Amino acid sequence: MTEAIDTVESQPGSPARGATGPGESLPRRRAGRMTRGAAATQRKAMDFDPEKRVGSGVSALWIGYLVFLPFCLYSSGLPQPGDILLGLAVLLNLAKGQLKFNRVQTSVLMMLALFVTYVFIVNTVWAIHLGNFGVSTKASPVFTSAFYIFNAMVFLTAMVIADRAREEFLALTFKGIVVSVLSQVLLLPISLGLSSRQALFFNNPNQLGYYALVGAVLIFVISQIIRTNALMRLAGLVACLILAALSLSKAAMMGIAILMFFGVMQRPMVMLPPAILLGLLVYITPFGQERLDLLEARLETVGESSDDSLDERGYDRIINQPEYWPLGAGEGAYFRFDSVLSTGEIHSTWASTFFSYGFVGTSLFLAFLYMVFRGKPRFILLSFVPIVFYGITHNGSRESLLWIYFAIIASLPTAQTRTRQGALQQGRAIGRRDAGGSGAVG
Repeated sequence: MTEAIDTVESQPGSPARGATGPGESLPRRRAGRMTRGAAATQRKAMDFDPEKRVGSGVSALWIGYLVFLPFCLYSSGLPQPGDILLGLAVLLNLAKGQLKFNRVQTSVLMMLALFVTYVFIVNTVWAIHLGNFGVSTKASPVFTSAFYIFNAMVFLTAMVIADRAREEFLALTFKGIVVSVLSQVLLLPISLGLSSRQALFFNNPNQLGYYALVGAVLIFVISQIIRTNALMRLAGLVACLILAALSLSKAAMMGIAILMFFGVMQRPMVMLPPAILLGLLVYITPFGQERLDLLEARLETVGESSDDSLDERGYDRIINQPEYWPLGAGEGAYFRFDSVLSTGEIHSTWASTFFSYGFVGTSLFLAFLYMVFRGKPRFILLSFVPIVFYGITHNGSRESLLWIYFAIIASLPTAQTRTRQGALQQGRAIGRRDAGGSGAVG
């Protein structure tokens, strides 16, 4: 639709937009009206129905999940307070029914269902083969399937709500994330430890860094879809930058740097103010100077630390045991593998997915991602780059906040859908004007 309009406007000798000469035909005047309303029509293609609501119960649970997400009371791998609230939100929303999806969304859900089903089959087969059905991810492959099943339900729930009441849901998510990250900054006097790398209320610094990274990505993305409060946006992004710096996670800090770079290129008024404000805080406060020195020392060791090598992160398993390439080795029971990393999962979303689920599982996961991001605006695609980068050296696939990000993206209309909806709305508007004009003449 946009290309067609640009072609009409660029024709040599055509009158200025909105001008109507004495010999100009009615279709020509209609084309002028269509051109003047093009931008508004494109916005209407992503309109939100004000009559649809998230529901007070789901809203309270959703905000509660986002606020309590950083508070880990139990060891990693066990449900945390935020996860419990999120699970209740999932159950409450599913109890309401109303699971209606368009063709594109149905395809995304089907592909996710295929991937999760394959994950469950692979892990169950390996658990049976090993005779190990323990409840620890290190002891048994079968327990890891629960993470994927739970996050699939989170994805389904978030997409249902976003499709039904997108503006309200995105506003809730935006406010919840901002309140969550700000609360972590305000609680620093009681959460700061003696270590240079801070975990605050998380179990380890990398969790804090990933939380800050995905939170910043979501704040940026949501601010491009709906109108958000500029002060809240600024405070939220600055808080995410502070938390990432406190974690001293190299992957998280570099990911946020990538987000800031793309953000400044795409939306300078969104990303420049937090960068400038953070710079001022760093240079005018002793605490900021201390963190800057630690940050510089941390970044100077990139590529030199033992955990920076691919072997230390478990990549050597892929080379050492190619027999798992076709169908996958499953997750858990890591003592089986020939690796410098003697225990634990591969420290990479992408390498872990390939080694655990082989060509088959990786193809299903990549097909799911393709369907999620297909036809979306460029800023959406760029927002995923920092997460992809983080996934090279850390496995973030089990973090529910990531799947909420996927669900928000999947709920947005594609470029083809927006064009089709825009054309339909333009046609209806012209029909109404024509009907009104005919009535007046008659």
